[in-house]
Amino acid sequence: MAHFAELNENNMVTRVIVIDNKDAETEQAGKDFIATMGLEGNWIQTSYNANFRKKFAGIGNFYDEATDTFINLHEKSKWLQLASINYEKNNLEKSILVDGFPRSGNVYLSYLLGFGFNTCSQYTGYKFFHNKESITEAPSKFDVVVIPVRTPVDSIKSAVSYFNYDPIDTQGLFTLATDNLEWMKSIRDNKDKLVVVDFSTLTTDPQAIVNKVAKAIKVLPSDFTNAAITARMNEDNMQLNLPNETTSNNDVDLSNPLIAEVIAEATEIYNKLIA
Repeated sequence: MAHFAELNENNMVTRVIVIDNKDAETEQAGKDFIATMGLEGNWIQTSYNANFRKKFAGIGNFYDEATDTFINLHEKSKWLQLASINYEKNNLEKSILVDGFPRSGNVYLSYLLGFGFNTCSQYTGYKFFHNKESITEAPSKFDVVVIPVRTPVDSIKSAVSYFNYDPIDTQGLFTLATDNLEWMKSIRDNKDKLVVVDFSTLTTDPQAIVNKVAKAIKVLPSDFTNAAITARMNEDNMQLNLPNETTSNNDVDLSNPLIAEVIAEATEIYNKLIA
């Protein structure tokens, strides 16, 4: 099978699809076939076994045109690269991992903790963004794993808008809703090993988030300002991922009884996580 990643205007991977090898004898042939499926956008081939372009493209990764490789946010961001250099130079021992369901404030939280703990090593996504192994495996490999959560309805509506889902594709919405539910279940089952933070608090009181992580990691936070974080994100061309990004699609039809049931179950878990 052949895998193709869709890129947004920032060259960020927004989704990955699979097509038959016979329809992708060359990369261009694969792109042409995807076009016949009615899927618009910028598509580029990726290797599941990382045989080319450095790594398999996961949602939240970036395509670096200069090196023709897929990279993660840590490699793309000048700020997070600098944080990594400082970490290696100072041989510090504390490490922080951030990961959450799409559109839960992952990118802003990564920058926030990069500023709030500039003496710690900070990472975004265990293998790539939105991978459940960040919840199940990463706690044994990092000093603290911070997981942002957002109301399922808001996450789904924002994802539909940001990742260009068809708002009336009932099957696609059902898949997205069930993915969200499984994510919430995984957090619930591993909550004692995680620091769970709420998206609404992240957008209104980032200092409270930093303080919560500080207690978990036992490191006094550094001083920071929201203006400095915003400036750094703009410099890294990540302005579309600011925490006040509330992009949603009110035309999304979530009234299907089964979709509504899944969302209700996920919402019940969410409410308990932030209680």
